[in-house]
Amino acid sequence: MFAQALREHAESHPHRVAIEWKNEKLTWLELSDRVGKVARHFKKLGVENGSTVALVLPNTPDFITTFLAGAVSGATILPVNPQFKVGELSFLFEQCRVSVVVVPEQRLADYQETIDALDWPVEVVVSADYAVEGVTSFSTLFAADEARCPIAADGETTFVYQYSSGSTGLPKRVSRTHDMCWAEAENISSSLNLTTDDTILCAVPLFHTYGMGNCFFAFLKSGARLILLNQPGPFVLHCSECLRLLEQSKATFFPAVPYMYQIMADSGKEADLSSLRYAISSGTPLQRSTYEQFCNKFGVRLRQLYGCTEAGCVAINIHLDPDENCDSVGSAINGVNVKLVDANREEVAPGEKGEVVIQTSALTKEYYQQDDLNARVFDGGCFYTGDIGYNNSAGGLVLVGRKTAYIEVAGNKVNPEEIEEVIIQHALVEEVVVVGLQPTDSYNCTVKAVVVVSKDCSESEIISFCRSRLAPFKVPSEVEFREELPRSPLGKILKKYLV
Repeated sequence: MFAQALREHAESHPHRVAIEWKNEKLTWLELSDRVGKVARHFKKLGVENGSTVALVLPNTPDFITTFLAGAVSGATILPVNPQFKVGELSFLFEQCRVSVVVVPEQRLADYQETIDALDWPVEVVVSADYAVEGVTSFSTLFAADEARCPIAADGETTFVYQYSSGSTGLPKRVSRTHDMCWAEAENISSSLNLTTDDTILCAVPLFHTYGMGNCFFAFLKSGARLILLNQPGPFVLHCSECLRLLEQSKATFFPAVPYMYQIMADSGKEADLSSLRYAISSGTPLQRSTYEQFCNKFGVRLRQLYGCTEAGCVAINIHLDPDENCDSVGSAINGVNVKLVDANREEVAPGEKGEVVIQTSALTKEYYQQDDLNARVFDGGCFYTGDIGYNNSAGGLVLVGRKTAYIEVAGNKVNPEEIEEVIIQHALVEEVVVVGLQPTDSYNCTVKAVVVVSKDCSESEIISFCRSRLAPFKVPSEVEFREELPRSPLGKILKKYLV
């Protein structure tokens, strides 16, 4: 599968460029060589089926290398958002019982506290030239002589742990096997007819299911060239570079989020994007104004994609006229079945709203240690997503909301209950509810916390408390203090009075 695909690409077109990043170009042969050396190191550490390698890296060739080394050695890869704080990292590392943690050199000190607190030994690998006792660097591994490593994993081996936000406060672990991930790779590549002649520009995080499936998995299945946008800060700082890369590389496939497309449309920069076969939008609903503004400026029609952590890519609007159906995510891609059901789980009539239900071989089987929830959402090989939508007159799926409310922050789905669980730990907080405020523009919702405290407490104190425990995009930008929270006669908190 993934390891075998890498080997086949390295043998059939060894000197073709596989990955570009900054000024670095890696051929398929060079990538295969690096993967083999890292996998050899993992084997020497005792990494095997059942071992977990945490990957806390931004979009770099080392991310791809480590992921594939896991595929070769039989390890399970845990991709982690590099913005996560100690508490968030501890939860993931402990639940997955990591054996190896791969981090960038400049963030090693930030993560060391979490690693040292674990009750078992953990090997640290640094993605850089680095020399310190007890830490291995990639530059050392790449200098090794022997590269080839036997492929240890089979299709049923767990390939990746991912975490999905949901109706409970803490993220839920999803396990996906090699077979499941490869099925997604095949579904995407065949639906978009991706080949070795394509170029994918990746500007979305590879640790997220959107970038993982549509950039990494699709790249490896198709043999396309993958260009990684170096983005250590907000996209607005890299918009010009993104447009330059799209034009210069003649990229054919570009997955992004509406927030990014709006920034590109608002920028004063021009670019020839005529090489793009598909400019895909996902993460949050695409506003018609963004669609029209981007199309008018660059002559490229955006097409929406729908996916989820549990199943990867589900639907793409590649067959409908996007001018008339820009609000639709289209129909299910190859290898995926989608239906809409009512509260009794009966299929609804065309045009009626219903819950989106997915069936595909790329789908996970369950959430880790969530028996009650699993019984509700995984049934008969189907996943009941909690997303609500309807099929329009052209047969395209239009999403209108969820059973569980999220806060959309610049392309990130934020679960308010996760933030509430953090804030309630503050010594002075007695009650808390977190809500999303209406966006100041099309995509920038903000997070607001409403708290009841036992004695005087400042807004900055609550925000600082959150910053030390949550990724930046989850931190409330506003805190309101109340003597009590508004409730219904039955005691339910009335959030409509808090926004």
